[in-house]
Amino acid sequence: MINLSDKKVAIYGGTFNPIHIGHLLTGFDVIEKLKYDYIIYIPTNISVHKNTNNALSAKHRLKMVDLSIKGIKGFLSSDVEIRRGGLTYTIDTIRQLKEEYKYNGKFGIVFGDDLIEDLSTWKEIELLQDIADLICLFRNNRNIIHSKYKVRWVKNRVVEINSTEIRERINKNISINFMVTNDVNKYILTKKLYRN
Repeated sequence: MINLSDKKVAIYGGTFNPIHIGHLLTGFDVIEKLKYDYIIYIPTNISVHKNTNNALSAKHRLKMVDLSIKGIKGFLSSDVEIRRGGLTYTIDTIRQLKEEYKYNGKFGIVFGDDLIEDLSTWKEIELLQDIADLICLFRNNRNIIHSKYKVRWVKNRVVEINSTEIRERINKNISINFMVTNDVNKYILTKKLYRN
């Protein structure tokens, strides 16, 4: 396991169903603009905040994350939430990663502005904002949304790509070139994923 003890690390959780270029670009923006050393992509097991009824198995989603970040400096992945099972709570993930990596720093937690108004529903959010840095990405809005919690915004590129559109295009046999990496595209085609 890589030694992260003296590094600045952000975690980027999501369903990643599938992971796409927008996820990779925003991860790169977090590293570049907020001066993080690493960003860890963590596919959820069962998301508390999003409907994952149509999500692929965790195995496929993790594999596509691994294919997407292969060879990219500063990009890592973790199956911590899949291994833990059950519902995904960020505070539990932070605690487990701190233990596994022997990490004493403050993790950054990357999330989209579609979740900012629901922060009060996050498990132990008061503690979470003290032991981690909340990093919000612009997604649906172009303006900062004020929150009572300590939130840091990153001026990321807003890419008009989403996983729902990708799944719909695959199901209709329409190309997803340039929306996902070539390796992910090949994996989806080979495994015949997202076809009803």
